[in-house]
Amino acid sequence: MTLSDSERWDNKYTEEKDSWLGNQPHALLLDYADLISTNGLILDAASGVGADPFYLAQKGHKLIAMDISYVGLHAAQERFRKHRLEYNGAVVDLSTAWIPTEAFDAILNFYFLERATFPVYRRALKPGGLLFFETFQKNEHPRRHPEHYLDPGELIATFADFEILKYEQMESTSAKGNSGKTIIQLVARKKIS
Repeated sequence: MTLSDSERWDNKYTEEKDSWLGNQPHALLLDYADLISTNGLILDAASGVGADPFYLAQKGHKLIAMDISYVGLHAAQERFRKHRLEYNGAVVDLSTAWIPTEAFDAILNFYFLERATFPVYRRALKPGGLLFFETFQKNEHPRRHPEHYLDPGELIATFADFEILKYEQMESTSAKGNSGKTIIQLVARKKIS
């Protein structure tokens, strides 16, 4: 018997208990957060326990967090409540999600890859809106579940008509100093027609 994605992530967050409270926002977000409109609305896709939304909410941003894990979103909601911050979370399977057109000033997508979201993100961003995307790319080291890795050049080609503010490929290293995974970072602005 295999677990569904929601069961797998619910179990992970249940086992981790509060260890995630130490999670920091992604460096890519920290480097470019000042470009996000302060009065805008941000979507955090595959939000999990919400380190990125928590950071942005503390800066006064409005957010909607979406994730397949009820447990992860509930943990984030409790954290926000304790700090008297507004939190809007929704349990959503992003592979089939409907997201309103031109509703968001920024979309965050960290270490989640569902290609069905690419056209959804394009439509959901307002003109001038920012896409933050960071995940793994296929490299010469074969991995299980290759569908969870970007093809080389795939992300930049998908959003080639956006204004590219940052595009970088990095190699992560394992704890033993061995070559690890290839990470792709993208910050792109949807052009104003």
